[in-house]
Amino acid sequence: KFKKNKKNKKDINKPYEFDILQYSTHDIASELTRVNYILYSKIKIKEFLKGAFTGKDKLKSSPHICQIVNRFNKLSYFVIEEILAYDHAEKRAEILLKFIQICALLKNMGNFDDFLSIMTGLTNYNISKLNKTWGHIPSLEVTNFHQMKKILSFEDNWKYLRKEIQKKMDAKSFYIPYLGYYTKRMLFLEEMGPYIKKNTTLINLEKIFEVYKVIKHFYQVKNVKFNGCIDETVKKELSVLQCLDPSNEDFLVETSNLLEPKFILSNKKLNVKRRTKTDINFMDNANKFNLL
Repeated sequence: KFKKNKKNKKDINKPYEFDILQYSTHDIASELTRVNYILYSKIKIKEFLKGAFTGKDKLKSSPHICQIVNRFNKLSYFVIEEILAYDHAEKRAEILLKFIQICALLKNMGNFDDFLSIMTGLTNYNISKLNKTWGHIPSLEVTNFHQMKKILSFEDNWKYLRKEIQKKMDAKSFYIPYLGYYTKRMLFLEEMGPYIKKNTTLINLEKIFEVYKVIKHFYQVKNVKFNGCIDETVKKELSVLQCLDPSNEDFLVETSNLLEPKFILSNKKLNVKRRTKTDINFMDNANKFNLL
């Protein structure tokens, strides 16, 4: 397990030093994929069986699945927080564009779990409603974003996602599947009854066969190794991606509404502990000085 940084990064007396724009899209995507691959490689078959990942003891019975799910959620909120951390719409757009480009690379690399996590953050209402911010995104990038958004669709049992994964499988390329697809499928199979039919000695072969297919499909990720390269110094600096600790949803909603209000104009001021990253030298001249 990754150790959390003991420093309180939300302490208003300490600057928030991580700047995603300082790192290349490739380095960020590679580091996310490297970390996720390590976690996926540790998952045991028993963590999927009998709904182990949903019970009261899920942290013990399915520790690696729970860790990946927790990481998925934190990464989504991290994306939202990173965008909302700037006062200037132009600067928010830079971060937004960076994440769109990271998503495109993650998709090409086959890291569908982190791809969906970041896309979940980008399609969150607190980001999608930022019209001023989206207005600074080039039209071609917006088009690419909407094309990628199709992969989030539940239509026909994740039709677009399965299509993308199948491409990687056919090419025998590296990929990390979306864990949620498999956990939901396994929960559905649990409704098919016990493995040995009640009050009989008959084995539920249909269920066993379906469970086998899901597990086999999932574990094909272990047949192809991840060979992503990243500079050791950069990898150390990007270790922040291993211990994300974003703000809670209520705070992000409040921040989004105050930056670019849509329906209700709030009289509240931003929380003093907000990790504003607006560069005071961002604007070229005083005539451009317009926070929103």
